[in-house]
Amino acid sequence: MMTSRSISFTVMVFACLFLLTVSGYAETPTRDEVIANASMYANLKWFCEKKNARKDYNLLTPGKQYRGVPYNWGGFDTTDKFEKKVKKGVVAGNYRKRCGSNLCVREDFAGLDCSGLVSRSWGISRYSTTTFPGISIKITRELLQPGDILNSANKHVMLFDKFDDDNQMWVYEAAAWVRIKNAPPAGVIYRSVDVGDDYVPRRYYKFIETGERIKTDKTIVALRQLNGKEKLYISAGTTGEILKGPALRSKAQKARTPSDVWVYVKFGNSKEGWVSIRHLTLVGVKT
Repeated sequence: MMTSRSISFTVMVFACLFLLTVSGYAETPTRDEVIANASMYANLKWFCEKKNARKDYNLLTPGKQYRGVPYNWGGFDTTDKFEKKVKKGVVAGNYRKRCGSNLCVREDFAGLDCSGLVSRSWGISRYSTTTFPGISIKITRELLQPGDILNSANKHVMLFDKFDDDNQMWVYEAAAWVRIKNAPPAGVIYRSVDVGDDYVPRRYYKFIETGERIKTDKTIVALRQLNGKEKLYISAGTTGEILKGPALRSKAQKARTPSDVWVYVKFGNSKEGWVSIRHLTLVGVKT
């Protein structure tokens, strides 16, 4: 049960560290599967033993059953791996101990952080709040669908689920200073949020579809051929329709973790070509 339907983001939330892994995924999950993945982290019940709790790293109470995987800066555990670690007496999460200006990275601890939750839910290798823009397209708030994200670079990321009848946004997130019954003091939770303009709605590139309309955020380069050199320049604010893609350029195709994704767009000024999604905003579907 939640203590509040909305929160202020003046409370502490942590940026998510980028730790590249070599774990790959064969198939992209559906939106329903993305939400089911996140829900599994938020609803996992586990019993905290004395060895799982260390006050310098977390404020867990030994002998208590919690619901939700703890927040661990730099963590990227699956739920199965988390349960195995906890049963072995591994410390469950870190949101307190600092190494310099940042939290100490303890991959040997159990749990995961905010970008780890989104990456696991999307079924991809490890990305961060600063690298999600390379594999996602900006969207308007009105276009948010289950499985999209609200991303604030170098700060925090949340996985969007729905708008309720009061137009409140409900999200899954790995957050600190949690005040929800039976949830860890820092961990994966499901709640409603109010966010500012620093949280950018974004959509994973494999959920982009042809026929959708985009707008350029800045002057960008378009390529006649995906791996060609002939360039066109498209002004900021130009609108267009996605005809092909998304696709990766030749070097990115060989990468386990793509950093730049392209779509073929026909613009209203009669120009067309392949453009990076990094500086595009999805504004709707052609009517």
